[in-house]
Amino acid sequence: MKETTGQKVGIALNQTEDANISLYAILWSYGASTIDKERRVTINSPQTRKAMDFVKDLYATTMTDEVLSWDDASNNQAFLGGNYSWVHNAVSVYFVAKEKVPDLFKVTNHTLTPQGPGGQHGTAIPFNYGVWKFAKEKELAKQFLQYMMEPKRYEEIFHATLTFNAPPFKKGETFDWQRDPKTAMLKDYAKTAHMIGWPASPDRKAEQARAEWIIPNMFTYYCTGRKSLDEAVTWAETELQRVYSAKA
Repeated sequence: MKETTGQKVGIALNQTEDANISLYAILWSYGASTIDKERRVTINSPQTRKAMDFVKDLYATTMTDEVLSWDDASNNQAFLGGNYSWVHNAVSVYFVAKEKVPDLFKVTNHTLTPQGPGGQHGTAIPFNYGVWKFAKEKELAKQFLQYMMEPKRYEEIFHATLTFNAPPFKKGETFDWQRDPKTAMLKDYAKTAHMIGWPASPDRKAEQARAEWIIPNMFTYYCTGRKSLDEAVTWAETELQRVYSAKA
């Protein structure tokens, strides 16, 4: 595709959060996972290898080496520059296009993460609000958060960000998702999205694996030829065993 049209696919293959979000989703979509429900490391599987072969082929046929040095803003910037036809990203790029590249905004659309042999899966990255312990007006701050998170009020925040601040709670399904038909399908994203560490519940060790970029590194080693398929998977297995065998 990149040779015939000049248009490319944008998925970061680097130590960046976008890479975690994309590559965990692809793993799950092939029926693979880093661990099982009992937190036993399961990355060394045929399903993982199939997911890695898919990404390597995608990298070779639709991407350029620039994805190896991308940060979390890079695929947004690449898409807004007009040389990428598809990026795996939140609606933040859509939000910016509306303000800065209106012609591109008009022809931009969305879809859920594509379905694979293991089903359709997305990666959930929550944003949390809190109050500093040293805050002088703790109770007032808590009241403000409660006020802001009331469903009617939060729906306006949701629309102001073009659904970027999508709610994880059930009440969010009653929001007016049809206000913009191009983001309406994102209502279903939470139904198949998981926290990193799935199918186990999220915990500190899952976050450590995420913060150490184990999955992005595994894919990148294989895509760039730094390691063979077996070497990359075995490396990731060793790293995950280290994380999950450590004392809490």
